[in-house]
Amino acid sequence: MGIKIDDKVSKYLSKKKQNSIIVDVVKSKCCVDFESSSVLLGKPKGKSISNYEEVIIDGISIYFGKDVAYKEKDLVFKLQKGIFMSEIIIKGLANPL
Repeated sequence: MGIKIDDKVSKYLSKKKQNSIIVDVVKSKCCVDFESSSVLLGKPKGKSISNYEEVIIDGISIYFGKDVAYKEKDLVFKLQKGIFMSEIIIKGLANPL
């Protein structure tokens, strides 16, 4: 699997004083079972770290949850800017953000 981190993501992480990202699957049960991907800044805490695979790219630790599914061979981390906030999105995951 190839992973590319856009320069804007690196600058965003530096501005937030972070060098770690958690990529996980959020499961919700309402009327219909639903899964989506979640991106959080920081490292997994405590014993939960064993539920993640760590990959280090360009000095950034990326922790992938065991339930994360891939749609494509390569993943691209990009920054999506909104009016009031920015978020990291990932192209290539089976569970969309």
